[in-house]
Amino acid sequence: MKTVLIAEFKQETNTFVPGKTTMEDFRSRNLLEGEEILTYFQGYKNEMGAFLEVLSSRRDIRIIPSIAANAQPGPMVHRDVYDYVRARLLQDIKKSGKLDGILLSFHGAMVVDGIEDPEGTLLEDIRRQVGGSLPLCLSLDFHANITRKMAQNATLMFPFRYYPHIDMYEAGLNAARAILGILDGTILPVMRVIKLPILCPLVPTDEEPFARFIEKAVSFEQVEDVLSAAIVAGFPYADIREGGMSVIVQTNNNAGRAEAMAQSLARTVWEAREELKPDSKPVAAAVTEALATPGVTVLADVVDNPGAGSPGDAAEII
Repeated sequence: MKTVLIAEFKQETNTFVPGKTTMEDFRSRNLLEGEEILTYFQGYKNEMGAFLEVLSSRRDIRIIPSIAANAQPGPMVHRDVYDYVRARLLQDIKKSGKLDGILLSFHGAMVVDGIEDPEGTLLEDIRRQVGGSLPLCLSLDFHANITRKMAQNATLMFPFRYYPHIDMYEAGLNAARAILGILDGTILPVMRVIKLPILCPLVPTDEEPFARFIEKAVSFEQVEDVLSAAIVAGFPYADIREGGMSVIVQTNNNAGRAEAMAQSLARTVWEAREELKPDSKPVAAAVTEALATPGVTVLADVVDNPGAGSPGDAAEII
């Protein structure tokens, strides 16, 4: 019997929005602990539901549910929330005895009051407690800001591929299947992460150039020993030093292939960086053009986006 601990800690932080995301904000969406996680997420088609589906399919796997904290996108997370989740997670790891693996559902673009890289810092704390060899696999949002600490302390990372997000469940399946492969000895994990100095706007992945990026990543995944190839957009409204785009290539015991493919993907993105610039207009110019255009015109303030943590209260267009 092997033991895997699961947990979730997710919020997408817009550091340009005043205020704090509080414990009550997490409670209003998801703040679950212990066994209630198993009941709540059973059959749920998201990352945590996928973790449970994959792990519970094996009679030789014991699941330890720790904490699941998830809030809507918004302002910086209050330090009390981070301290509470961190303490609960580290306590559960300690009292679990001999763990064989840890599965975490993170967003990757959280910012905490006083901590620019809370996910990386938490992974560092976990790694310090469990040692360097324990498999620690993550699911991440497509808009994660991948940091050095995240890359150094995670074993494997599986971000969503698409925006709008339609593959959260698949990211969870991939992370859970990977950790089982590691525990079974059929996967010897290799991960190569390359950070790119690009702040990418929130653009759909079915449009160019992202459609082209994804086509290349998918083609890499058809190659033997490649576990995943991903382009991670980053989240430009989390104003941190390690914000921006990344590529991640993961293989089964093939460091050379991971390096070559990561370099190739990074080069493809870098060469197309000018295509990532948004085609937007100042409000006054957009209103003038709309008034001069026959028919119905929709004006969208795409920065004041509640889905990206903004309050949705800008009235300049009106």
